[in-house]
Amino acid sequence: MERLLLPLEYELVGLLPTDRTYRLAAGLGAVADKLLKPDLVRAALRPWIIVKARSLIAGTPASAPRHQVIGTLDELPVEVTLSAWHPGHRGGQLLVLRSRPGDADQMMDLRVERVGKALRTKLPKLLDQAPARTVLVLEDPDMATSNMSEVWIALRRAARGLPLCDTIVIVETWLPEPSAVVVYDDGTWLEDFNQHRIALPPTA
Repeated sequence: MERLLLPLEYELVGLLPTDRTYRLAAGLGAVADKLLKPDLVRAALRPWIIVKARSLIAGTPASAPRHQVIGTLDELPVEVTLSAWHPGHRGGQLLVLRSRPGDADQMMDLRVERVGKALRTKLPKLLDQAPARTVLVLEDPDMATSNMSEVWIALRRAARGLPLCDTIVIVETWLPEPSAVVVYDDGTWLEDFNQHRIALPPTA
């Protein structure tokens, strides 16, 4: 099914709002039926995606589920889900998800493990500086292929049971306009990424 939908990635270039990036996923059991007509399926999906994309807001834990919409079309026997995320380096682009059932959970588990290792390595050094105010700055190399919301969830899971510093910041150096997002401050996990985003000077 993904192979049938993949051409949409280039067919919709320049037709979607550039302040978000989009992901399209076919529902479980979405097997490409030989009777499906690829051109008709994509012809039906293109206007649906264009219309729905304009109304979606970029996904964060605070905005869910308003960042996604589920639809059914006569030309396609399964549900499709369109979701919007912060643009990263793919503003205005559509990504057809190629994951299999269980892949998302596996990727999240790996991300939690990696973030947890960073926390266990860096936090003790910071906590030794108490009572001075401490700030942990993290840069996740997965950000270019995931999104801030997924990293935020992984960070919260990895932090369970750990003594934390005063503030945790995630740096997005891979964006065209680099920024830092304060995701934890004084005992509170912050869900509104836009409100707590800080612009950084461009990297050389």
